[in-house]
Amino acid sequence: MVDDEVIRRGVDEENSLIPLVTFDENRLNFHETVARETFANEKYRGVKITFVSVMGPSRSGKSFLMSVLTNGVDGNKIHGAFQSGLQRFTEGIHIFTRPIFINETHAVFFLDTQGTFDMQTDRTISAWIAGFSLLFSDIQVRIRPLIIL
Repeated sequence: MVDDEVIRRGVDEENSLIPLVTFDENRLNFHETVARETFANEKYRGVKITFVSVMGPSRSGKSFLMSVLTNGVDGNKIHGAFQSGLQRFTEGIHIFTRPIFINETHAVFFLDTQGTFDMQTDRTISAWIAGFSLLFSDIQVRIRPLIIL
């Protein structure tokens, strides 16, 4: 379960990532409270909601790309929820708390997924992430692994 404090802090911050779907012991957990604080919030009643997600292997730049797409660029600096290194950054499926409005009646929410179909992720979890994000998203960006020969 996602702690209510994590949800409140995420929604209060400018545009942070909070877990929408988590996995434990081969169970998928959809956090309804997160949905109600983001895209299912009453303030979006009558607004067309579009979901954009990203999927690919661990450490392939998914969180970085989502940070750029959600206006994390300020001059030559990129701000957002990503890190360098070998450790996984995102676990489960996270949602950015603030949508980008196309116009008054159309909002876009961005979903960031953990790495899939790689050596770090159980095949069952990868299949759940792929299935959930494909069914849930209007647009999905797929990052393919870079192989250098």
